[in-house]
Amino acid sequence: MTGAAGPRPLRSVIWRGLMRGVSLAIAVALAAVMVSCTSTGPSRATTATPSAIVGPLRVSGNAIVDANGHPVILRGLARAGLNAKPYVENDSHLDAANFDAMKSWGANIVRIYLGQQFWLSNECEYVNYYPRKVDQVVDWITSRGMVALLDLNWNTRNSCLKSKGQKMADTGSITFWHEVATRYKDNPLVAFDLYNEPHGITWSVWRDGGQIVDVDLTWTAAGMQQMYDAVRETGAQNLVFVSGNVWANMPPPSQYQLTGSNIVYATHWYTCPNDPPPTCTTSDPYNPAPPGKRLNAWLPLMTTHPVVITEFGWPDSNDGTYTKNVIDWAASHHAGWIAYHWGIGNGTRHLDFGLLRDWTTWAPDPAGQPVKDALALTGDALSGTSTTTGQTAMSRRVGQIWIRKARSS
Repeated sequence: MTGAAGPRPLRSVIWRGLMRGVSLAIAVALAAVMVSCTSTGPSRATTATPSAIVGPLRVSGNAIVDANGHPVILRGLARAGLNAKPYVENDSHLDAANFDAMKSWGANIVRIYLGQQFWLSNECEYVNYYPRKVDQVVDWITSRGMVALLDLNWNTRNSCLKSKGQKMADTGSITFWHEVATRYKDNPLVAFDLYNEPHGITWSVWRDGGQIVDVDLTWTAAGMQQMYDAVRETGAQNLVFVSGNVWANMPPPSQYQLTGSNIVYATHWYTCPNDPPPTCTTSDPYNPAPPGKRLNAWLPLMTTHPVVITEFGWPDSNDGTYTKNVIDWAASHHAGWIAYHWGIGNGTRHLDFGLLRDWTTWAPDPAGQPVKDALALTGDALSGTSTTTGQTAMSRRVGQIWIRKARSS
């Protein structure tokens, strides 16, 4: 701990060493060891409420850094809801109390799922107040010093068709991201996740868009580069997250990586996406990173770009083994992660991804316990250099300025 009395014992130790004839070199070495044990040097992992993130965030090499150039490891939670319903009331659990609970767990990022069908005015499910509901959620997250990661989760392929997760974003998604980026570009704690889980498409379509033939429809997909460009055309410099192909499992080959800046690549890994063993027959299912496979397939890209595991989980809320293994792998590679899902487990061992026991205490279930334990750890090794009280206050003031601006628009 630091404090006014901290330096005096250190000086007295050095003085006694000198007076007893200990060489100056030994005394200096002793001082260095003692200083390294104080909070002024690199800190050990401890449990504490994390400081507010100081935005804007940017990419530097293969790391994410804050406004002061300090490395930040983003670790947090995912909450669905706004992809399927255009409101935050009733049972959505998208409210101030839940975001307070996420913050108390130690999260510094929250991933929010959005539905394009509610946002775009040419869609049959368009809801004119939907952007204001998203504003409210963004306010709750960023005013608490956490990053709001806005994920395009549902779209329709063509206007007025069924909304759900598709093989890829559609041409309307380019307009969606232009409008979303315009709205939130001045909030330094907002980041954009271009599309949730591309799958069943070529790398060419993934990057640049193109034709997709479904059983019921031939349609045109928007590529990641097109959506990225739509964000940057607004002047927004916020972080842009780009999920890999094959349900976000696979990293892009070098020739298909995006052109631009402040790009974070994202992966999802569920070894058992629906049911645990024995129904799940994946080999070695509790291992998220066999040699050269699964998460380890991302290691080459991680040498040049930041990578965050933006979804992972286990379909049995009474088993936290896989969840802990993913978190441990991420910690060993200085990678960020977002656990799925901030909700109550259903107890069926089928799509049972909840991390909570109840909505009153927000106590973790067995799957959520390793998430809460890991989020409670702070320190340079996990989340970059801690912010000062003044920096935290500055971040909150910036957030409040953005909130007032958004409410007036």
